[in-house]
Amino acid sequence: MPDPKTVVNPLAPDVAGLADAALGVVLNRFGYFEKAPMPDAETLARYYTEHYYQEDLGVYAHQYSEADERYRLQQLSLRWRAMQRVLGNDPFANKRFLDVGCGEGWAMAFFAQHGFEVTGLDFSAYGCRVHNPDLCAHVRVGGVQQELSTLANEGQCFDVIWIAQALEQMLEPAVILSWCRRLAHPKTVLVVECAHNFSPLQQDLYRRGLIDGPYWVEGSDHVSFFNPAGFRTLARSEGWLQRLCFSDYLIQLCLYHADTHYLRHPDTGKAAFAGQQALTDMLYRTDPDKALDWFVSAADLGLGRTFVSMCIPVDEEEHAPR
Repeated sequence: MPDPKTVVNPLAPDVAGLADAALGVVLNRFGYFEKAPMPDAETLARYYTEHYYQEDLGVYAHQYSEADERYRLQQLSLRWRAMQRVLGNDPFANKRFLDVGCGEGWAMAFFAQHGFEVTGLDFSAYGCRVHNPDLCAHVRVGGVQQELSTLANEGQCFDVIWIAQALEQMLEPAVILSWCRRLAHPKTVLVVECAHNFSPLQQDLYRRGLIDGPYWVEGSDHVSFFNPAGFRTLARSEGWLQRLCFSDYLIQLCLYHADTHYLRHPDTGKAAFAGQQALTDMLYRTDPDKALDWFVSAADLGLGRTFVSMCIPVDEEEHAPR
């Protein structure tokens, strides 16, 4: 575990107050916040195995609307375009896809439709069994770190390694990325989606008095609270070089207007979510490539509740072992 508070806080001066308002987190040497103390591994595993999917927690649900399904497909399609942008004209060598924390199996289904051999890892196969039961046989249930080490010891290798909204819930993200590096070949693409915490947008909302503090920490099941720069530093330490970063899920823009402030008026939350779905739909239908450019610029400006990082392996001679 990195030593906390061993770096200068990279956030703007007015955000020191926002960070100070967050109880139970510390800034680590990579430049992102993490819980202190950390929960124990057994409690965390039991939570995800027994409760997370069954109780409709997090971003998962038992049923989705047509708009939800369209939005999901557009998100996956944008990530597909981003990977092609990173790879250039180099094709996927073996069309092997690994989803670390596969959840309901939507990414596996998307890549299977593109001709990939897919493998998923998770504490539970419940979400996949509900939504993509035909892929359950491709899910390896158990501790993610143990399953990654097993795959590596089997000599397996993947063209795409996918970690979507899962790394922030893992006790040792550096170890996870290290194992992923062992499962990569020179043309592998690592795709990591994380919640963007203590972002410039959140800082501005706090400065303007539009949020009372870091609400994303209190009651959260996350143990790491990433930002793009902090994640980039972490990934680089484990042999991954970020080639592209873009934002997603721009719902926090609604917090600038009193009538759409879903934190103070929870009844507006569904409409706010539908609005950001509609915005993504409009951008994607207008021009998918320019839409991706727009989301890249949004990340550069600190917008987006989540960010997506596309990484490639660093040459072995450039990556000194830890």
